[in-house]
Amino acid sequence: MVIISKYNALTGQAVTTDLNEYVTTETINGVFKMVAEKETGIRNNSALRTTSLLEKVFGAVKK
Repeated sequence: MVIISKYNALTGQAVTTDLNEYVTTETINGVFKMVAEKETGIRNNSALRTTSLLEKVFGAVKK
């Protein structure tokens, strides 16, 4: 921990070694990335709009 504290002081960066925080952040980022990819597919391919709700939400989107 002393090395990280000295590194942070010298570089002005806030490097953390909290493994729980890292795993949680990466998991959340991964979930949002997957949602964004799915949404892009639904917007670009009308065949993926398989429910009435998806048709209602994305049906008005024209590309």
